[in-house]
Amino acid sequence: MYRRAILIAATAFGIVGCSDSTGPGSTPDPPTDWRSIGVIQPGFPVKVILAPDTVAVNARFDATVNSFGSSTCTIPAGVDLILTENSAVITPYDRGPGGQAICTGDVAPRPHPVELQFTVAGVATIEVIGYRFTGQGAVLTSVEHSIVVQP
Repeated sequence: MYRRAILIAATAFGIVGCSDSTGPGSTPDPPTDWRSIGVIQPGFPVKVILAPDTVAVNARFDATVNSFGSSTCTIPAGVDLILTENSAVITPYDRGPGGQAICTGDVAPRPHPVELQFTVAGVATIEVIGYRFTGQGAVLTSVEHSIVVQP
């Protein structure tokens, strides 16, 4: 069900491209590529956030944020990161072709590696913001992961 919802929504967002730009008054082809906030689908077999459960205070560590999209057309295109002493808010971005591109209908994780560091002992939170597709279309949503930061 999730795969079908993403494919339908991806088509609506121009992720799966096809256009007819012939004739007066027609809409021109989209740009040669697009960049948008990534699709995160809580409940997929692959988690949205891959990060340790425990880290040491002031230690740098790697985390991965997975967006989801066509394995042939969705390319990770960076993240926005807001990092504080005990939280990280991450928004993944994906890039893909526009115009007449034909993309496969599979949905695969698109990993976005991120290096993080928390500077206060206690519990820290990683929050990822992205689109989730529902029966009513795309909505912004978030997923959280808590990490114990040891002294």
